Amino acid sequence: MLTSGRVEIEATAADVWPWLVEPVKLAAWLGSSAGMPDDPAELHAGWSTTTTGTPAGDVHLEITAYEPPTLLSYRSTYTGGDAVSTYRLTEAEGTTTVVLEGDTDWGRPEGGLDASVDSALAGQPEDVRDLVETQLEALEDGLQRGAFDAIAQPQLQQAVDVALQKLKSLVETAKS
Repeated sequence: MLTSGRVEIEATAADVWPWLVEPVKLAAWLGSSAGMPDDPAELHAGWSTTTTGTPAGDVHLEITAYEPPTLLSYRSTYTGGDAVSTYRLTEAEGTTTVVLEGDTDWGRPEGGLDASVDSALAGQPEDVRDLVETQLEALEDGLQRGAFDAIAQPQLQQAVDVALQKLKSLVETAKS
């Protein structure tokens, strides 16, 4: 599922960049530091970390492109899917344009749902269990084909737009 966003921030790219990589600023902006190191000087293409205990389970993050203060791209991998996010910053006359492009792939996480369904179906006739499993497999196939993207995409796009507006507000407020 593809999302994209664009925002113009009255600040230099050097003023915007720390909000993408510094844990305290990330937490203020997105509610989480995403496992970024305290010292952003450690970051580079290929740097990776795994954060445990998130709502999505364990999340592995790997930076795939890192060119401060103009380009940051990373892949987040989690049970059932992954997401690639790319931030491009372009500065002109003291204004920085931030373009975010995202590509999210979702699937049914292995294990947890299956165990819950198995528990709920315990004692049910075999034909009922088979029917439920067939329906779950059809839903999983639909997820893999992107059949539900049209339902989720508007909400995800709105979240991207809100996040970029919050970034703009935070950067511009911190600058003044």
